[in-house]
Amino acid sequence: MPINPSSLSFKIIKSLATPKPSFKKLSIIYHLFASEQMAKKIK
Repeated sequence: MPINPSSLSFKIIKSLATPKPSFKKLSIIYHLFASEQMAKKIK
């Protein structure tokens, strides 16, 4: 499954834009970021 960095970035920005990011949201953001970094290493 190919990862779309622009899509991930949009999700991260959207999550950060919320007033009170919950721990769950921060965890999701971290995993999205980690996945994006792994995708860059594979390429």
